[in-house]
Amino acid sequence: MEHRNNPLAAASAVRCKMSAMCFACLMCFTCLTARAQFVNFEVEPNSTKPQATVANSGGGGLHATPPPQPTDTIRGMSLGSDSGAGITSADYFLVSTELLPKGLYCYSLEGAATTGHVVSIRGLQQINGMIIPQTDVLVQQSVSAKPNNIWYGTGGGEAFYLSVTGSLATSAAYELKFRCTPYSATVVTPDSLPAGEVNIRAFASNSADMDLWVYDSELNAIPEYGHDDPDIEGLTRVFAPGRYYIAVADDNLCNDQASPSDDDNRNAPVMDFAHSIVSSSPVFPIDAVGVVVSGGGQIFVARAIKLHIFQTFFFQFDVAGSLCPSCAADYNLDGGVSGEDIGAFFFDWESGAACADVNLDGGIDGADVLAFFTVWERGGC
Repeated sequence: MEHRNNPLAAASAVRCKMSAMCFACLMCFTCLTARAQFVNFEVEPNSTKPQATVANSGGGGLHATPPPQPTDTIRGMSLGSDSGAGITSADYFLVSTELLPKGLYCYSLEGAATTGHVVSIRGLQQINGMIIPQTDVLVQQSVSAKPNNIWYGTGGGEAFYLSVTGSLATSAAYELKFRCTPYSATVVTPDSLPAGEVNIRAFASNSADMDLWVYDSELNAIPEYGHDDPDIEGLTRVFAPGRYYIAVADDNLCNDQASPSDDDNRNAPVMDFAHSIVSSSPVFPIDAVGVVVSGGGQIFVARAIKLHIFQTFFFQFDVAGSLCPSCAADYNLDGGVSGEDIGAFFFDWESGAACADVNLDGGIDGADVLAFFTVWERGGC
């Protein structure tokens, strides 16, 4: 199944001739309504995260209008990159976007002119799965003399830190225009997978190190449901019935979640706040970026084409049915009967989960323990 994601319709991709910013040629729809332009001016001193100038368009968050109409902007003056005050220091902003209907959105801050400034999305340091508060590390850096940065969100009023640096060789003044494009996920499975263990593997035709993170039906990142390993095993987790989304990018895919405990790479940066989804990779084009999703004896593959810098892909799949085991002996649904099933059963039993009602009498008590061990000791139902 091949899919070109909505922000990069084929006609626009041809028209923009594979430009790194070709998605900005498209008109926005649900995230755009008429409103006067708001200019967010920098306020000195603002050379560190704690000093960051708030850029939220007066309180409601940055608002976008389609080009060529005026849109909310960030403006300032910088010829430096060091801490301090004034034109010779770096400029930091605490950026936040307006609340939108729940959904997927692709955002950008585009330089209004070629100024030579370097614009960076900032995050927090992570060491062995532990997020270090009050740190400042690079997540994404603009790569051309005309600054441009791209990130994704879910309409939750995303916030993040942004820095702008220059040098004596750059123009002093800069202006960054805010844009927004609704984004559609690629459907992976024509039919629902059965509840239980599902394996997800991301791939790319250029053999890049692929990262992924799973989001629930409300587009919230699920803790521990991410993968950042250069391997072929992918991510295996238990999925309850519902709809899920997979965010995929080459190189670092960054949100506010700490790396899972079973990841080999647990030192990548993370975002300061929830909802923002950022890729660090400026590499493009990539002929195929996709996922393999398998569970219940079914295997599905979906792919798309990476056509611009910092692009993140979203894939959607559904899980149907009850997560409760049909035979309590294999309580963790891994296909075997072992001590792990005992641990899984008692975890549910102690928390009062519905599946722990093994004898189906409507209550969770010692009778369920007896019923569980009866089938477990004989190795099955």
